[in-house]
Amino acid sequence: MAETLGNANLYFWGSFAFWVALHWFITPLLAISINTCCYLYGKIYRKGIARYGDRITDAYSLLSDSKKAYWRRLVRSYFYYAFATISGLTLLCSMRSIDELFWTYTEYMEFCFCVAASHFLYNCFEDWPCRFHMGRTNCERLFVFWGYIFHHVMTAGAFLAIVYTKQLGTMCCFGLAFEGPVFFASIREFISLFHDDFGTFNKINRKFFWNVWVCAFLMLFPCRYSSITMFLWSAIFWQDRLAQSDTFTRYAYWTFGPFFCFINIYFTWLLTYWYRQDKRFLNKLDNQRKIVPSTNENDNHSIEIVTKH
Repeated sequence: MAETLGNANLYFWGSFAFWVALHWFITPLLAISINTCCYLYGKIYRKGIARYGDRITDAYSLLSDSKKAYWRRLVRSYFYYAFATISGLTLLCSMRSIDELFWTYTEYMEFCFCVAASHFLYNCFEDWPCRFHMGRTNCERLFVFWGYIFHHVMTAGAFLAIVYTKQLGTMCCFGLAFEGPVFFASIREFISLFHDDFGTFNKINRKFFWNVWVCAFLMLFPCRYSSITMFLWSAIFWQDRLAQSDTFTRYAYWTFGPFFCFINIYFTWLLTYWYRQDKRFLNKLDNQRKIVPSTNENDNHSIEIVTKH
C-alpha cells in the first residue's frame, strides 16, 4: 500500500507541475510545432508555406492579459481532453465482465485519475484571471466562476476518492470519457471567445463549424449517457457488491453518482443552448452581409460566453 500511495503522490504532483509548465509555455511550444510542420510540408512538396506558428504568436500578442490567460487555459485543456477521452474509452472497452467493471483497479487507472485530479485543481487557479469573460454582468460572472470552482473541486474530489479507496475505478473511467464532447464544445468556445478580437465567426469555415457541433452531440452518447445508464443499472443490481465495499466507498458512490448524472443532463442542455445561440448569431451575420456587402471582419458583435461543463 505504501508503494502505491507513493506512486499516487508522484503521479499527482508530477502531472500538476506538468500542467503549470504547459499553461505558461503552451503558445511558444504550439508555434514551434506548427512552424516545424509547415517547414516539413514545404520541403516534402517543394512549396513555399507560410509560417502559421508565427501568425498564432502574433495573434496572441494582441490580446488583453485576461484573454491571454483564457487562451492558455483553453489550449492547455485540449491536451487533457484528448488524453482523458482516449484513456477513459480504452479502459472501459478493456472490461470483459461485470466483476471486472466493479473490482478492477490498475496502476494505469491510478495514473489517469491523478492526472485528472491535478488538471481540475489547477483549473481553479486558471479560472481566476478568466472570470471577466464568464458573463455579461458582475453578478453573472461571479455565479459562473464559483460554479466552476465547485465543479472542479467536486470532480477532483471524485478522482482522489477512488485513488484513496482503490475501489469502483470504473466510475472514474467514465469520468475520463466525459471529456469527449467537451473537446469539441471547447473548439466552439475558442471561436466564440475571440470573435471580437479576430472576427473568428467570419473567418471560420461554416461546414467545419457545424461538423464540430455534430461531433459534440454525437460524443454525448458513448461518453456521457453511457455513464448514466451504468449508474442506474448498478444502483439496482450492484447492491450485493456495494455491501462488500467500505463505508467511504459507498458514500462516494451515492454522492458522486447522482451529482454527475445531473451534470451530464445539465451539460446537454447547455450544448443545445449554445447551439441555438450560435445559429442565431450566424444568421444575424449573414443577414448583415446581405444588407451591407462590405463589412469589417472584426465587427464589434458580441456573443455570450458561457463555457463548458
